[in-house]
Amino acid sequence: MPGYFGGRAQPTQNEGNMATAKPNPNEGKQPPAAPLPESVKLAAPYGFINDETGEHHYWQVGQEVTDPAEIKVLVERQAPLE
Repeated sequence: MPGYFGGRAQPTQNEGNMATAKPNPNEGKQPPAAPLPESVKLAAPYGFINDETGEHHYWQVGQEVTDPAEIKVLVERQAPLE
């Protein structure tokens, strides 16, 4: 059969010797996070209880949040934002 030798397909140009392949410097890294907005507004009430501290955190619908730490928490937890 053309294209075969020894019962196995011929290696393609990309298969080459794996020992010579250059490592990808971005492998395993996450892309840089987008900058957080200066403020967010809640589209619905949202809250949670911190498992480590037992603190209750709640925000009301329409509440505008400007504290960067709170914005980060809301974005990370995928709170309903306008």
